[in-house]
Amino acid sequence: YEHVYVASVALSNQAQVLQAMVEADRHNGPSIIIAYSPCIMHNIRPAGQNDMFEECRFAVDSGYWPLYRYNPALADVGKNPFILDSKKLRKEVSAFLRREGRFLSLQKANPTVAEELFSELNIDIHHRMDHLLEKAAGYKAFDHPDDASVRVLFASETGTAKQVAQDFADACTLSHGSSSLDDSDLDDLEGH
Repeated sequence: YEHVYVASVALSNQAQVLQAMVEADRHNGPSIIIAYSPCIMHNIRPAGQNDMFEECRFAVDSGYWPLYRYNPALADVGKNPFILDSKKLRKEVSAFLRREGRFLSLQKANPTVAEELFSELNIDIHHRMDHLLEKAAGYKAFDHPDDASVRVLFASETGTAKQVAQDFADACTLSHGSSSLDDSDLDDLEGH
């Protein structure tokens, strides 16, 4: 759905929230803004709901809630439509999780499982941040449609993949058809 404006925001960064709302309003098409906002059931410590802005900031700084905007209008002018507004992890996600009673109850009930899950989440958060940074940096605008192409290759023992590959190639405006992997020389694939 590359035509949809999407933003992930948190109240701790009011400028980003406002910018996302303005961009979403200006977008000629569907828009969705997803906002992180803690609720009373999170059982935030130490100050409860009075600490809502700090909790949002902690969620963003730990990578639990990344801030980004995807604005399709930027692609129309050759710019990367994906903007990562939270570019750096400043805190460990386990410290964020320990601020909320809903996660502390797991730690009290089963500390070993809680530590394993916190550790796995930390690894996942770092992996996601790496992916988002690559997405924000890796956009390539093509000056002309002829500069871009998609080569659709298929391999199948039963022949089922051939029709699927052809259907995909027909639907893809950057493809010039499909061919069997067996009929392709790997040296010819360089640059594709």
